[in-house]
Order: sequence, then structure tokens, then C-alpha cells
Amino acid sequence: MTGSLRKMASRIVTYAHDSVRISTAEVGTAVYVGPRVPGNLNLGDNLLYWAHQHALPDIPLRQVHTLPALLGPGIVRRRQLRGTVLGGGTLIGSPGFRRGLESALALLPEHPVVNLGTGVDDPAMPSVGTPGDSSELRAWIPLLRAMPKVWVRGPLSRDLLRTAGIDAQVSGDPVLLFALDADLHDRPAVGRIGINLGITGNQWQRNPADLVRAVVAYGHLMQERGLQVVLISVWDSDDPITASVAAELGCPAVLAAELRTVGTMRRVLKDIDLLVAQKLHAVVGAACVATPSIALEYRPKCRDFQESVGTGRWTLRTSETTAAALAAMTGQLYEEREATIKTLIEQVTMRRAAISAAAFEAYDILNG
Repeated sequence: MTGSLRKMASRIVTYAHDSVRISTAEVGTAVYVGPRVPGNLNLGDNLLYWAHQHALPDIPLRQVHTLPALLGPGIVRRRQLRGTVLGGGTLIGSPGFRRGLESALALLPEHPVVNLGTGVDDPAMPSVGTPGDSSELRAWIPLLRAMPKVWVRGPLSRDLLRTAGIDAQVSGDPVLLFALDADLHDRPAVGRIGINLGITGNQWQRNPADLVRAVVAYGHLMQERGLQVVLISVWDSDDPITASVAAELGCPAVLAAELRTVGTMRRVLKDIDLLVAQKLHAVVGAACVATPSIALEYRPKCRDFQESVGTGRWTLRTSETTAAALAAMTGQLYEEREATIKTLIEQVTMRRAAISAAAFEAYDILNG
């Protein structure tokens, strides 16, 4: 079977699966447009879905990636679905999720669409497509204007939409609803740092191998300074590179299957002094327990989140990442670690309150 036939067959299976999920949904369900879960070992996708379930009690979420056109509005009305929830993650500006939202609007005419805090894909370095092409973001504008309010992850997302004529408001990343309150101020350094790396599409650093080499060299530098290093994967597709780098450094690795719950995520990320992370929701997870992060900005969404919690200065673009630059930033962050933890606690608390306010509004809208 050729690649194109396999892709078509996979899409047909997806449509059939989504058809069953929607047609068998219980009364009062809302459609969730976002990455496919459960059964997905992408911690960020799972955390975002769980956060929306947590934020919208008594409203079952029937999650689909792309709603199939096989279902007619009559079937949906008989099931009495409440409306659509545009999930978290960098969805706005993504063609795949735009098609999912367009299908939801077609199937649920005159039903509300709400969100709690969605990221905007920056055309300067989008997840897919040609850097600098803003046509996809423009295609989202009519959809966003159909929403009573648009909540976004961070200030960069807000500014992108405001430039396009959408008065978006910053709430934050919904995963921050899982932030801890207790025992975060008293965090003496234990001499252990976490490192997260992964595979990705478009990124500022065009040669991923160069980034890996830089991070390996950085890991050796940290070990020479007497620090322990642990590799942390938040997606099973990143497990091979995680295991490979851990083997080069002779250090332990936490693979994606070990981070299947919110509690495990909190424990692993609270047990380190700081995190150097490429994947966004490794950084978000660390913020939930006030662990400072150096975000390796492979796309603008990483800086968007860091700015949202007052730690934008601890961001290093992947195209500028060297072992020396990372080591220098690590030394500076250790010196300012106590103040950075305090900033994270204050800012995450504010963001969590804003996300909760967005959730209350969404809940009222979906309940009519």
C-alpha cells in the first residue's frame, strides 16, 4: 500500500471512529476540538484534555480531531449537544484544527463555541506550512468572530490576533489549573537538573542534530560541575532521542509511559532544581510546581508561554542554542532561582484565576 493510500485509509478510519463517538454521545455533551486523546502518550495533549474536563464539570466532552461530514445536523440536534469547546494547545492558525472547527460549526448551527486558553500559531514559524505565510491565520478570523470571547495562552498570541482584528484576552495555558499551592516556596537546590528534547517539524534551528549535539555538550558541562542530570520525555515519539542522549550522558531517563498522570508529572518535575526543555508542556508542567525552566524556543509558542508567567527572559531560541550559552544561562538562573520561584508562584496563581474565570463563563454559555 502506498503512502497516500495508507493516509486515506487512516483518514477513513478516523472519520468512522468520530462518527460513532458523536452519534452515541450522551445528552448534554459538548464537542471538544483538539488533539486526539485518550490512548495518546503525548503528555501535553492529555493534560490539556484533562484540564478542560476538570474546568467544565457536569459537561461531558466528546473529543474528536476532525468531525466527519458524514453526520448531518439532524442527528446532532437529536443528541442535544450543547456546543463546541475549542481546546488548548497551539490550534489557532492550524489548518487541521480549523477544519475540525468548521465541521463543528456546520454540524451545530446556532450552538455556542467557547474556549479557555488556546495558543496561536505564529506565521513567522508555523507548525506546518511556509514560514511567513499568514493566509492560514487569516482563514481563522471568521471562525473566531463567531465566538463570544477568545481567550489565548499568552501575550504573543493575543498580539497576533489583535493585529488581525480580534480582541483576544490572555487567560493562560489551561494546564496551569493543575498547579500546586503548597510546599513550593521552600525549595532548596538538590543539585539535579532535568533536560527535555524532542522531534518536531518547523523550528528555528533547521538542523535538529546540531541542537542535540549542543545539549549533549551542555549536559557534560553540567556533570563536570557536579550536577546530576536526568532526561525527561513527555511524548513517546521523543523516547528514542531521550534514551539516546541519556546513554551518551550516562544518566537516568524518564520516558513518556512513566508520566501518565498529573501526580507523576508533578513529582518528577518538582524533584529537580530547574528544567531545560524543548517541548512546551514540559515547561508548562514545570511551572505547575514552580520549577524554573529554560525554554528552548523551537517555535514562538514557547516564548508565548514563558512571557505569560513572567519568565520570558529564561528563553533561548534553538537557532542560538550552544553549550556555552546554555551553561551561562543555567548559572544565572541558579543565582536567581529563589526569586524566579517566587515569580512563578505569583504569576501562575494569577493565570490560574484567569483560566478559572474563562471556565465559569464558558460553563454558563454552554448551559444556555
